[in-house]
Amino acid sequence: MTRTASPTHGTDDSALWHARAAVADVTSHDDATVAAACSVIENNSTDPDERDRARDLRVLIEGETA
Repeated sequence: MTRTASPTHGTDDSALWHARAAVADVTSHDDATVAAACSVIENNSTDPDERDRARDLRVLIEGETA
């Protein structure tokens, strides 16, 4: 099976896929895991809106743990 690019997210490599899964189910993951997932999305997603949402969530989480 060949992976193809998603029209909204570019090539979906393993790290980005797992990061998206963690962010999609934040109640099942600890804050550190979700914050790390957000960083992966910020650094690897080709979708500017997805990167912005990930940054906003990471900032929110980091503010709560500070």
